[in-house]
Amino acid sequence: GLNKSPHPAEIYNDLNKKLALLFSVLADSVLGMELICKMCSVPYTKEFFDNAKETLNKTDFSAVTDNKIEIACYVWSLLLMSFNGQMETFRGIYTGAEEEKLHMRMTQKYNLLSRLQGLTVLNMDGLEVIREYKNDSHAFLFIDPPYTQTNESSEHKRQKIYECEVLSDKDQAEFLAVL
Repeated sequence: GLNKSPHPAEIYNDLNKKLALLFSVLADSVLGMELICKMCSVPYTKEFFDNAKETLNKTDFSAVTDNKIEIACYVWSLLLMSFNGQMETFRGIYTGAEEEKLHMRMTQKYNLLSRLQGLTVLNMDGLEVIREYKNDSHAFLFIDPPYTQTNESSEHKRQKIYECEVLSDKDQAEFLAVL
């Protein structure tokens, strides 16, 4: 969605409070600039990763006000330093240039700020967002649906990958019915 031309009214929704907070900071030009500057000095270390993860696990996201940039920095760091952006396991240091690459990636993110200006960020159940906008002929919904826990071609259950997932077949059926 970020490569398309911006629309005057865009909404990003995520049930994951951490991602919703990150996007709300990036959608604010002043806070977003401060966040990218802060990210340019983040150490690429397991210690920083573990501290960020521990801090986020203790954070009450409904009460984050004064320290939005710090919390968003921890969220983004976990995304970038973890396997598959799952924010669980530190990816590790293989070449010794990971920190430099991280900081270089951040300097390339300044264009992202202008693209996200005016973005409305929601932290709602996706089904509620779909119900609200599905009959609006002017709305275009880009939906990234979750996977089911089971696969018809396999008896094995899939492990939970992301923090916010809809795994049950009942929830998937409701999702499809709403669509």
